[in-house]
Amino acid sequence: MSSLHEMIHGKGGEADTNVEFQNMKDLVDGIRSYKIQVEGEMKCGKTRFCLSVVNYLYFERKLKPEEILVVWIDLDNGLIPLIHQKLIPDELTKCIQYHLCTDFGEVLEATDAAIAILKKHIEKHGPMGAWLIIDNMGKAWEGARDYYSRSVYGKSMRDLLFQRKIEAIQKSAAKTGKTSGRIPAREFDQLTDYGIINPLHNDWADEIKDSNINFMWTALLKYEEKEVIGNKKTVVARGEGQKHNAARVDFIIRRKLEEGRYLSDLMGSRYTSQLFSNVEDMDFTEFREMIEATMEREGKLMDKHWTRERKSAKVTESLQVEEEEQLEPEELELVESEKQTEEVQETTGLKEDTESSSQEDLEDYDI
Repeated sequence: MSSLHEMIHGKGGEADTNVEFQNMKDLVDGIRSYKIQVEGEMKCGKTRFCLSVVNYLYFERKLKPEEILVVWIDLDNGLIPLIHQKLIPDELTKCIQYHLCTDFGEVLEATDAAIAILKKHIEKHGPMGAWLIIDNMGKAWEGARDYYSRSVYGKSMRDLLFQRKIEAIQKSAAKTGKTSGRIPAREFDQLTDYGIINPLHNDWADEIKDSNINFMWTALLKYEEKEVIGNKKTVVARGEGQKHNAARVDFIIRRKLEEGRYLSDLMGSRYTSQLFSNVEDMDFTEFREMIEATMEREGKLMDKHWTRERKSAKVTESLQVEEEEQLEPEELELVESEKQTEEVQETTGLKEDTESSSQEDLEDYDI
């Protein structure tokens, strides 16, 4: 009889492994890259916010222009008008390497090239000044589906949907004798098509997330109806694109334009419990200052909490020692005996459970 692990890996017992674990303190003390999604409706300052990272690196972090490299993969063609507005000084435009993509295949190639260029930059200048910007993720998700449609079906996603619509109407006419433009049609099958489209897109998005390079990507806001308790419906907003993109980032910033004012909300954060809303004209510099101030404030509160917990634990331990010191020798001996009995029972019970589980495992995988 052999275990499932042995069947897969051809190894038994305590096999050699290449897995290495890292001490969490080393990871916490190290540098973690920024992972940010900037979402919002049209013309609300998403690209403007991303561009402000160049000024942050130059004016706040005091990096030299040659130490700054922002690689910009554009699917929206919205950056150049902002450069004409001189939102960054002319001498910093050379810090941006720009590529406008027309299809998802080009996005894949541009991303591989961008990560390679940025890693070389990091080797020479460090990680602070290296950034990747993807503008925008909704277009990337649409591009992935169109790329698949052209590769598999030999036609664009639009033409494929048009074909599916005609087929649905013809099928309905043959079955009921009625035709209607309101007959629903889908261009892709949930299992056979999206089972390939999702990994195609997600492998690309995960390559960015796992690169350990600072990145921001933008997403147009979309509104969806969702059912809640009592068959009622509510409207929720999220960034366009593949639905798990928001889980790939550490911060979600939502931009909005109200009465001529650019406002920002922090909708999600892995670093802080407290969020913020309606911050006017927030650029990357102010965003970072607010996050750091919040982290420091929350960190101090948690330090105080753990200090109280330690004191409480010491007081409890001290009281237990005092109680035992007040016991008569016979009573103290009885307490020690009970403790030893409990330890033996726990050890025996654990051993029995382990043996039982091992036997069940062997029976389950008996071949």
